[in-house]
Amino acid sequence: MEASQQRAVDFETQYKGTIAADSLTAAHLVFFALEIGMIPAAVYVRIAETTMLSPYLHYLERERRMAVHNLSEAEERIHAGHVRRQSAAG
Repeated sequence: MEASQQRAVDFETQYKGTIAADSLTAAHLVFFALEIGMIPAAVYVRIAETTMLSPYLHYLERERRMAVHNLSEAEERIHAGHVRRQSAAG
């Protein structure tokens, strides 16, 4: 095994728990972002006015703007099937 491959294996072994935790956190954050986009406008206005969330307002506003690009669950399934077919085709 080359030295660079060994370093990669050592890194993965040392940080395996951290990498897994980060992946799990990222998965939760994806759904959190989707949920921000689904908050009704009237409710969101009240939430955005709270001082407790003011440090995160830029993030919340960005997620709201990007929500127009979110796919529905049915669209996600169609897209996933298309990607799988492309992968299988090579």
